[in-house]
Order: sequence, then structure tokens, then C-alpha cells
Amino acid sequence: MMLPKKLGNRVAGTIISVALFFTISPGVLAAEFHEDPETAEVIFSGISLLRYYSAALDLVLQKNPAEVEARLQKLPLANIPPELAAVTASFAASSIGLSRRVVRIEQYQAQFRALLAQSRLDEAIQLADEILAQLSQANNELDKIEAATVVTGRELEVFSAPRLSD
Repeated sequence: MMLPKKLGNRVAGTIISVALFFTISPGVLAAEFHEDPETAEVIFSGISLLRYYSAALDLVLQKNPAEVEARLQKLPLANIPPELAAVTASFAASSIGLSRRVVRIEQYQAQFRALLAQSRLDEAIQLADEILAQLSQANNELDKIEAATVVTGRELEVFSAPRLSD
């Protein structure tokens, strides 16, 4: 009496194994284990590039110029199409410059407040001029970042909202 139950379990197990083999194995058997780098298709993702831009700008806002520079120096290693290479380099250079200026402006503002508290007005006025120059240069860097982002969006056929829209 025990023989038919064991036989039934074996048959059921065999059927399940065969079914799993045919459902799983075609994908496994079709996979290439190694691809020749010379013939491999280069894959570029515009979404990934824009995410990279965004992450770099987040670091600028976090006032972390070393991390901004480290992150953006890796950008040329990405599979960026030739038509975006120059604009991406411009974005990287301007973002690094902006991140340094943001930190410098904040330091100058702290010095400015200290000078005012000490009634060292002549020095405060000179530092205010330097702060204004740094703000102007930071604004120029922002313009370059915006231009690079607009060109990238145009190349990737991303449609953006008008500048003054909500």
C-alpha cells in the first residue's frame, strides 16, 4: 500500500521539476555570461544624467564642495553622447565653482557680521564689496548651470514648463 503513495509523490515531484525547468531555463540558457567590450552596445540614459545633475545640485545646497567635485569628476566616465559632452562638462565645472562660492559667501557673511559687531566699518565695507562680487560670480555660475540644463533637456527632448510658471 505504501508503494503507490511514494510513486505518486515522485511523479508529482517530477512533473513540478519539469514544469519549473521549462519556465525558468529559457531565460537562463539564453543569457550571455560575458560580452565583448568592443562589440557591446553603449547604453545611455537621459533620466540617469538628469538625476546625476540633480544629486550634484543637492550637494551644492548641502554646502559640500568636496563631494560635489568628487561626484562630478566621475561624470566624464559615463556613456554621454558626443553632442552632450561639452554641455555636461560646462555643467560640472559651473556646479563645482558654485559649490565653492556658496561656502565662501557664507564664510564672508560670518566675517561681515563679526566686523559689524566690532564696529570695524571700513573693513566691513571692503568685505561687503567682496561678498557682492562673489554673489555676482555665483549668479553667473547659476546661469551657466541653467543653460547647460536647458540644452541637455532640449537634446533629450524633455519639455519644460515656462520659466515663470508655478
